[in-house]
Amino acid sequence: MELRLLRYFSTPTLSQQIKVLEREVGSPLLLRDSRGVRLTAAGEVLRGEAARTLRAAADALRGTRRARRPGVAARPAQRRAGVDPGTVLHVDGGHRLV
Repeated sequence: MELRLLRYFSTPTLSQQIKVLEREVGSPLLLRDSRGVRLTAAGEVLRGEAARTLRAAADALRGTRRARRPGVAARPAQRRAGVDPGTVLHVDGGHRLV
């Protein structure tokens, strides 16, 4: 899953992207009925995790930018989303953090 898909959706491709996400997670993310659309339990979990992931990515960018400014010390890493800052994360071939 590409992180940008969690942030931006264009109306014409929204349904296609949701179907791709649903196939990837193996579960419906939305309940569609005559009253409208709402998140399934899996959709709620994904929404929360996606929000945490986007906040962590934004924090990482801010920290990186802050660290490259002359004379500005970077703040030590904080524990985010249950991951110890000393843990090394890498991206495997399927674009998942491991």
